[in-house]
Amino acid sequence: MNGRGRVSIVMACVMLFGVLGYWFPFTADPQAQTSDKLVVSPRDKSLDLYQYMGAASCNGSACHGSTTPKTKFSIPQNEYWVWLDNDSHAKAYDVLTKPDSQRMAKNLGIDKPEKSARCLVCHAVDVDEKHQGPNYDIKEGVTCEGCHGPAEKWLGPHTRKDWDKKKGAEYGMFDTKNLAKRSQRCLACHLGVEKNVVDHELIGAGHPRLNFELDNFSTVMPSHWLPPKDKAQRDWLGAKNWAVGQAVALRNQLELLSSSRKSQATLWPDLIHFDCYACHHSVVDRVREITDEERKLQRWRVRDYGGKPGRLVWNAASYTVLRHFVSEMAPDKAQTFDQLVTAFHDRLTGKSSMTEFEQAFTKLEQFSAQLVPVVEQYAFTPKSAWSLLRRIAGDGAGIANAGFQSAEQAVLAISSLTDSYGDSVGPLPNGKAIKASIDALYDDIKSGRQFDLVKFTKDMNTLRGLLESDAPPSGAPAAPASKPTS
Repeated sequence: MNGRGRVSIVMACVMLFGVLGYWFPFTADPQAQTSDKLVVSPRDKSLDLYQYMGAASCNGSACHGSTTPKTKFSIPQNEYWVWLDNDSHAKAYDVLTKPDSQRMAKNLGIDKPEKSARCLVCHAVDVDEKHQGPNYDIKEGVTCEGCHGPAEKWLGPHTRKDWDKKKGAEYGMFDTKNLAKRSQRCLACHLGVEKNVVDHELIGAGHPRLNFELDNFSTVMPSHWLPPKDKAQRDWLGAKNWAVGQAVALRNQLELLSSSRKSQATLWPDLIHFDCYACHHSVVDRVREITDEERKLQRWRVRDYGGKPGRLVWNAASYTVLRHFVSEMAPDKAQTFDQLVTAFHDRLTGKSSMTEFEQAFTKLEQFSAQLVPVVEQYAFTPKSAWSLLRRIAGDGAGIANAGFQSAEQAVLAISSLTDSYGDSVGPLPNGKAIKASIDALYDDIKSGRQFDLVKFTKDMNTLRGLLESDAPPSGAPAAPASKPTS
């Protein structure tokens, strides 16, 4: 199965503008360095201890600069060239000099985006002069240190045999092997931290809408690391990436909403917290004299409303698919999860007093924070992965009605889970037909403005039928977890 290759369709806009990577400040307290909490903006408060040495400090042929991959050690040692030649992180600064970025900056009243802290916070490793080592160059974009931390103290010691994560934390290296912390690292730019966020103003000026899914995004990054040699550690790694990434994304989304409330000087919440396509769809100007095919593209005609039309709709993309995982992982928590989200959304969109909103918001925040470590500890099996696939595919209409961004996440989840199943168990039954069905779903999410709820639902039900048509291998359940929706 090569479904993850299709994620390039979803990422095309994001990758074009290089909205990738971010650097976090490090403190003298190792616990603070590895905290799961959102980190303050580097422009607001710098807590760095060490200098950033620049990507050129990592490109020695005996270090990470080999022109060909090696197999002697646990790393291929060609990471520098993989990053420089194929990774959009390396082009993140350069894209600020392009015409589209210049036009965007003009719309925002920014003179030069390549000099603006608002842009550089995610398009480069932007640090003040006292933290710049001898080879530091902001034009390198988002470098090794953008993810792994300032290298001044660990650059030499991290090659020693006695090196471990504890020493790494003490020397300013970030633990990217921990999936929750890795997700946190990515989401600092793929979602945002406090004031450093792609808000509605930036999108209105032309910036691409952001999305995130750890497993698929890591695959097309491209990965510059080797999978574990031990099969037990390799199995279900993709599914774990997906699940942990989604749980952290939901938690961070709620934390960002909370922190933005404290700093928002004008309208709150910023419209970026809501579903873009609930508002950005054509109605009055296309009611008359359109074809039946065009009618199918109009969400207002076919959506089964769960709320009042015209009311702002919270962007539930991090919840819509994750809820199925919670149902599979902890059925006793699933109903609570749904109730908390419903109460939060109703109160966010003006159906209650501020006190009631605060109570609902706090409960959902607490639940989402507690969910992350539980997801981290979850062990996938052929049975649970197969059941989860059927749950998601069987909720085509519900996901479609939740909006394009939820549909996008559903397709990425299906791609990740099927690939992980194939890697861990073996070929899926009816694999060619399943692959073709997933390809059709990727076609459905090519464009938010052209998203067809009817076709997406039909394609999801087709996949659900394929998942039912053959007896799952390796002990996966024969009984359906839920019924397909029409």
